[in-house]
Amino acid sequence: MRVLTRLGVGLPLAAIVTLGLTAFMAAMISTEFKAEEKLEVLDFQINPVVEDEPIEIEVTKLDAFKEVEVPPAPPETGTVVTDNVVELPYVPETITPDIPIDITFTSFIPADTDEQPILRFPPIHAATGKPFWPLRCSFQCECSR
Repeated sequence: MRVLTRLGVGLPLAAIVTLGLTAFMAAMISTEFKAEEKLEVLDFQINPVVEDEPIEIEVTKLDAFKEVEVPPAPPETGTVVTDNVVELPYVPETITPDIPIDITFTSFIPADTDEQPILRFPPIHAATGKPFWPLRCSFQCECSR
């Protein structure tokens, strides 16, 4: 019921506002039509010849070179020459853990190929701890008669 009331009141108001704005904009751009005067002779040139205008180049003469005074050298700063050696504060060496890394690889990897893993580990079964291969590579046959 409320929807029908809103539509019954809203649609006529929207139509009035839209028509009012349309009439206002039409009144703003309306002008009286005035026909232009007709030209008696129409002159069309298909390939008009354009005359090049000469380019005027301005030549400016420079004045003769004047001698310039060389400025004096900057003053020397007061530096003190000493034989004292400043010791840097002690920086402890970083400790690197001894982790045995065994990467045996004897061939170089060319840079212009597709991405491939450098080192491939065989899959290890979690329960047995032994490497295993997919079923398509290994066959186990248990026959009982």
